[in-house]
Amino acid sequence: MDIVRLGRRHLGHALGRGEQKRNIVAATDGSGAVARGLHHSVLHAEVELIVRERIMPRVRPAVLAAAREHQASGQQVWLVTASVQPLAETLARQLRLTGAMGSKVVVVDGFYTGEQDGPLLHGRQKAEAVLRLAAAEGFDLSASSAYSDSVNDLPMLRVVGHPRPVCPDRRLRKYASRHGWRVFSDEH
Repeated sequence: MDIVRLGRRHLGHALGRGEQKRNIVAATDGSGAVARGLHHSVLHAEVELIVRERIMPRVRPAVLAAAREHQASGQQVWLVTASVQPLAETLARQLRLTGAMGSKVVVVDGFYTGEQDGPLLHGRQKAEAVLRLAAAEGFDLSASSAYSDSVNDLPMLRVVGHPRPVCPDRRLRKYASRHGWRVFSDEH
């Protein structure tokens, strides 16, 4: 979630520059209103730069190491986020993950309309997306892991056999403690 928040903040700042400013609605809530009127090629170029220069250096080494351990054992590793799909895909690609699921936005003739294409991938919607992915890919969710820092992701954490709170917020930490979930730390 730190990565997602950072990406949204930097995306909003980067896309609000100069002559583009009047065409941009910066995302503050992950709702998809990221780039109204912006051509997809411009957004994707900005997202590539933001992820490479500002987000990748802040990825927790222990989290990336855990992803690599899953991959080494033959498991797929997906990023599931409320952030918009272009940001999610770019981050997943640069982290060398299997794929990403993010909130969809409407693109017409190559331009972002600022409208969502479906529900925000948050809370229960995130869990439903994981269930659809598992059905499509044939994943055994009882043998799968999910990582999150937010109590908002409890629905997703509950659908897997190995929920892993990562530097959790107070409410998630309390829930994890009550249910005997092992909290993932930077020491791994």
